[in-house]
Amino acid sequence: MDLLPYLLPLSTSLAVEALTIDSETRHVTVDLQAIAPNCLCPTCQTAAERIHSHYGRTLVDLPWADLVVRLHLHVRKFFCDNAACLRKIFTERLPTLVAPSARRTLRLAQQQQHLGLALGGNASTRLGADLDRGASRNTFLRLVRRLPLPEPEAPEVVGIDDWAWRKGQRYGTIIIDLERQRPIALLEDRDATTLAAWLQQHPTIRIVARDRAGVYAEGATKGASQATQVADRFHLLKNLADTLLAVFEPHAAELRNATRTTGSGTSASAVGVTAAPAATEDLVRTLPPPTPSPKHQAQAEQRRTARLALYERARELHASGWPIRSIGRELGLNRNTVRSYVRATSFPERQPRVLREPGVLDPYIPYLLERWNAGCRSGTLLWQEITERGYTGKRVTVFSFVTRLRKALGIPTKKRTIGDGTVVVPEQRPLTPRTVIWPVLQRPEKRDAATTQCIAKMREAHAELDAAISLTEGFAKLIRARDPAALDTWLVQAAASTLKPFRSFAASLRHDYAAVHAGVELPWSTGPVEGTINRLKMVKRTMFGRAGFALLQRRVLLTG
Repeated sequence: MDLLPYLLPLSTSLAVEALTIDSETRHVTVDLQAIAPNCLCPTCQTAAERIHSHYGRTLVDLPWADLVVRLHLHVRKFFCDNAACLRKIFTERLPTLVAPSARRTLRLAQQQQHLGLALGGNASTRLGADLDRGASRNTFLRLVRRLPLPEPEAPEVVGIDDWAWRKGQRYGTIIIDLERQRPIALLEDRDATTLAAWLQQHPTIRIVARDRAGVYAEGATKGASQATQVADRFHLLKNLADTLLAVFEPHAAELRNATRTTGSGTSASAVGVTAAPAATEDLVRTLPPPTPSPKHQAQAEQRRTARLALYERARELHASGWPIRSIGRELGLNRNTVRSYVRATSFPERQPRVLREPGVLDPYIPYLLERWNAGCRSGTLLWQEITERGYTGKRVTVFSFVTRLRKALGIPTKKRTIGDGTVVVPEQRPLTPRTVIWPVLQRPEKRDAATTQCIAKMREAHAELDAAISLTEGFAKLIRARDPAALDTWLVQAAASTLKPFRSFAASLRHDYAAVHAGVELPWSTGPVEGTINRLKMVKRTMFGRAGFALLQRRVLLTG
């Protein structure tokens, strides 16, 4: 059986003259001869038969197993006998084998393009060398840049969002076909005119899902007036969270007083350990915060003084009528920081650092404290005991916990016994405006008892907190239930509220009412867009920010 037709990209215009294998270098050399009786002129498409000369080309082809294959191609040059043609002499074309002037076969170039799309330059060079498809990184990238951009198939439902060239400074736009779940366009900027121009080229679009940015609303209105705009539900909830934060920030003190018992979510009894009795509070005390050195105290005071000066200056400029963005540029602050400063009723002090985060050891801490009070000071013994009761964490975690107990009680690290049986309970994280937002947004039926109790205490702490939580729960409920009929009722309630952030939020929803109503009613969202943006970020970072827009376009659109 002749295998050459299956191993080589042969055609009726080529014939194999010789085949040699070098066993030392693992190279295969195949001599091919062009045998077509005539050839078409690439300019005028006239058939030419008069041969001008012969010349040779060396091509690299796909490997045969671990054998490197090179093709020695003997081709001809022809005279074009068409007097009207500007080209008098041309080289014989072999369109099924190789591109003009190329030194690799079409099928090898195609596989190298796939490597370049998936991996970029340097990684393709490393993997390509292992697969006997090697080339330089510049060659891989050049092959990718030569690929044409795909033409979308008459999209009808698209999702639009921005992506960051450099966060906070420069942004581009990505457009996804939501029905086919594929990216179809990458725009270099976040401009309404650019978006409108692209939408005008695709009149089949009937749905545009977007976030609530004004630039995309304007671009969609100008470029696709026939389309229904849909405000994304996640972004609506994100806007709601920002509104809730604006209400909570002036009430940071009330939130700190609404203490919450945190835990890992697994009770001690559920894992087979015996908790210390509740009456052992006389044996348990709270670990005091560590006393910083005089040097660190002085540095902290200097930082506080600088922050206080910025806080006072920001409020002074805001009172003078300066907008948030201008204040941020003037003082070198992020606009979110400026916004929190002007909303605060008092200077926001730094939150104390928590001494311990909930972890895998939490369900066993009552047992460890009980054994500690009983006089057991051996980390190894304590680890063995809780391991028998189901602990699956690392031994070093138990050792670290025991070491903290020793240091807090002033016990030398190597001393195994001590008369004082008092144990230490690490401080819990105080509630802050930002940490309580998502528990409030959580579905009520999914809240645990501690979260429910915490929210109840916040409601009792201040009337504004109670009103804000009620409005938040109402809006989140209608979004999740996809109940557009409840939207108008909620807007009336928010507009009549005494809370300025909620009145402003309601006004912004009314300004974009058609898109918000469609977002509540229709199933479309920009979720697939966010997923593609995550992939775009990964691709952009693997190129270390050194690749151009054309390469980024192809690596995102051709692999979506």
